[in-house]
Amino acid sequence: MKRLAKMRWTLGGKLPLDLKHVFLVLLTVATVIGFSAAALTKTTYVITDQGEDYVVHTYAETPEEAMEEAGIALGPSDEYEVRQRGSRVLVDVLRTVTVGIVSEGKTQQVTTTASTVAGVLDELEIEFDTDDVLSCTPDTHLVDGMTIEHTAVETTYVTAYQPIPYGTEYVEDDSIFSGKSLSLVEGREGELAITYRCVYEDGVMVSMEEAGTSIASEPVDALVALGTREAPIDVADMEYGYKNGHGIHNLGDYASYRPSVDNGETVTTFTGEEYSYEYRVYCDATAYTCWPDPPLSNGTASGRRAQMGVIASDWSVLPNGTICYVVAADGSWEYGYCIVGDNGDFSGPMVDLYMDTYDQCVNFGARQCYVYVLGMMDDEFVF
Repeated sequence: MKRLAKMRWTLGGKLPLDLKHVFLVLLTVATVIGFSAAALTKTTYVITDQGEDYVVHTYAETPEEAMEEAGIALGPSDEYEVRQRGSRVLVDVLRTVTVGIVSEGKTQQVTTTASTVAGVLDELEIEFDTDDVLSCTPDTHLVDGMTIEHTAVETTYVTAYQPIPYGTEYVEDDSIFSGKSLSLVEGREGELAITYRCVYEDGVMVSMEEAGTSIASEPVDALVALGTREAPIDVADMEYGYKNGHGIHNLGDYASYRPSVDNGETVTTFTGEEYSYEYRVYCDATAYTCWPDPPLSNGTASGRRAQMGVIASDWSVLPNGTICYVVAADGSWEYGYCIVGDNGDFSGPMVDLYMDTYDQCVNFGARQCYVYVLGMMDDEFVF
């Protein structure tokens, strides 16, 4: 009687040969099925070519296969770039194109794989900003044979200054002679700042317009004092003659009749005439005459007639034509109003006063005097 063999399943036991074969077959089948499932999964390719996007769902395993399915052909010098974004594969086709670039007045042909206008300008290191003018937008995709025009635009601001005139204010002053004035405050112009907006295209200014104004500095008005005091006799208004008679006027001790000088640079004669003078000279005075001969019509170095009121001096001290008022240094005598018309035989500060007679000259001798210089006479004057 035959007994059936019992099979025991124990952990770590060995499988019977037939079951082992079955397991290997099942494992092989599972592996094949897994590989087949993977091979059947599609990939999404997004292919960008010259600004156009192509979306391809394909079992292709390479970008070249995907592009071939999309009908995109690459030239011998074309390139592409691949990026992964999530489950998608992004493919950028880099076409080799030749474009013309016009920038700053210069034209050049460029062969490039850049895809946009901004890309090729960046390759050429041509800087541009929002103020610049482009013939197309920076993100425009390049097309073979196209021309890109770039104009560099620069805006600058310059400031010019324009004077602002000052005014003049006048005040009356009774310490100043009538007809005279004194500047109390110097006027000063102000400045107006004018700002201009200048636009340059490729280095050439195409427009300039006023952008604004401001006061850089305020003007300062002048202040002038106008004299109201009664003016002294002016040399130009005098009659050209000897004002105080002939000879020396001995004034003696009558101080109230003596000439006086005040701070206004005027001298008042004993007869009450007031002269303005430029300066005075302290010097010796002597006397000369033509007596007993008659006065000479042109007996002086200047050609003036030798007569009362024509005096001689060193012309380097008191030039020919100097109008003077001569009075004693101590105020005791006065020769009066006179003019330099001769040059004496002496040098330095000294005057020789003409007198009518020899006795007058002897009596006068040599004395100290003040010569007040009132002005200059023109050369045509004949005393």
